[in-house]
Amino acid sequence: MAINNLTISYPDFVLGAVISPVEFDQNNLDIQTKVNEIVGVVNTDVTALVTHKTSNDHDTRYYTETEADAKFALIQQVQDIVNATVPVGTITDAMLSDVAGAIKERVATHLADTTTQVEVLTSDPATPSVGRMWLRSDL
Repeated sequence: MAINNLTISYPDFVLGAVISPVEFDQNNLDIQTKVNEIVGVVNTDVTALVTHKTSNDHDTRYYTETEADAKFALIQQVQDIVNATVPVGTITDAMLSDVAGAIKERVATHLADTTTQVEVLTSDPATPSVGRMWLRSDL
């Protein structure tokens, strides 16, 4: 709830001058009303905060420090892999899966597919396959 600025009914009084008791009482009431409004808003916010804090309405987006540390460590490991900065010996077979389509199997398949042998030929092949390499010895 927004709190509006304080406005007093009789703002044109002069310091040291005599003020009408009626005007004084009205200005005092204006100030008192505004203070009570502020106290009411603060109390409402405090009550809502305490109610939320002690409730069980928190969802699974909240993590303990241990859970958060584990997630950040995993993110760092993935970033190291992406940046090719994984220290030798830090990824063990136990950390990789043997399941078809998983990292270990895909890497093995990729290595098998890309194991290239350079052939020495005296002419270019008629229909070279993708990834095939050769050297011409007759040139």
